Amino acid sequence: MPDDQDFESFWARENRARIVLETLKELHAARGIAAERLQRIAVKNCSDPAYAPHPQTMRRILDGKRDGFQKMEQYSGLLVALSILLQNDHPNDPPGLALRREQIAEILTRHEDRFPQISKETLRKQAKRTDTITPSLVAGAMEFMRGLGIDRARLSDVYSEMFMEADEPAARFMCYRYHSKPGQVVKSFLIIRAPNPAYGISVFSNFVYDSNSNLPRRVEGIVLPMREHIYLLGPSIDGSGLKIILMNRSRPSKRYYSLLMSMDEDFAPICARFVLVRTKFQDHESAGMGIYDEVALEGEISEFRESMKNVIPFRLLQNVVFDGRELEQSAMVDEVRRLLLGEGGEARMTLGGQPFNPAASSQYPYNAALGIGHG
Repeated sequence: MPDDQDFESFWARENRARIVLETLKELHAARGIAAERLQRIAVKNCSDPAYAPHPQTMRRILDGKRDGFQKMEQYSGLLVALSILLQNDHPNDPPGLALRREQIAEILTRHEDRFPQISKETLRKQAKRTDTITPSLVAGAMEFMRGLGIDRARLSDVYSEMFMEADEPAARFMCYRYHSKPGQVVKSFLIIRAPNPAYGISVFSNFVYDSNSNLPRRVEGIVLPMREHIYLLGPSIDGSGLKIILMNRSRPSKRYYSLLMSMDEDFAPICARFVLVRTKFQDHESAGMGIYDEVALEGEISEFRESMKNVIPFRLLQNVVFDGRELEQSAMVDEVRRLLLGEGGEARMTLGGQPFNPAASSQYPYNAALGIGHG
């Protein structure tokens, strides 16, 4: 067992101890979980009983009489007990517990080597839990669909019609969009699942790197088929916002072009062009998610970079006067092009080896997501 000083250093970083204690308090408030039950779960799943938190200490923490454990290894036992209880939803759970579940899972799966006394089976279950859809989400989705008058057959057919290849139970994608900071690209992971026979609806999970927390943010939602388009609609698991992905209906493809309405990591609303590219990565942890400088992803995005850009044509509100003559906008563009030709007719101004006309609105694609304050 690592010594207390090593444990204290580990739990002090990234507010890990605080996350575990706040999860304990929130879970107890929502479900009334007894301290003795948490201890029993920890004993069952840790090979060393010293990892199990003492019930009296937990009760004193819940009563505000203590601010933590003196024996640092007991945070590990409480961590695994909380993770097991949070694997299943409960009707009384507030939205914030979904975020706690993600934080607990992240500590376990990212630092597995720190918990040698915790059952490997428990760790595997926790890793699997981060890639599932909750029953409460599906129940709510079905009620929403019925309200829109969409029958179950349409819900079931959309996956095989649009995403399935070779009887795959799930379609996985690397996704690319511009960040709200020009020149940066957000690379995320998305999985769309075939309908479960029990409820007949396709669901999706989207994982996005959060540069503030260095943890993935997750959105889980439903695939909503309309006559001409497909909508992927779902909330972030912490309840901070809603993500909408809109694409044309089509046959299964290696690449899909869509529009996205979501949020950046500072929770500012954004809208962007969003490209989905099929991938062989099976989960978000191995997919290389992140926020990259555009040039760093040149090999991945060069074929569809132009489809990510937001082209914003502008229109002059009145004609330009040039040498005493009024020129409409198109004539003004032609005049500037003529002025930028050399004596031999060659372009005097180029961009990427091509003639560049600063008067043409087509020359100004916006290489960033549109924020709510733009325009």
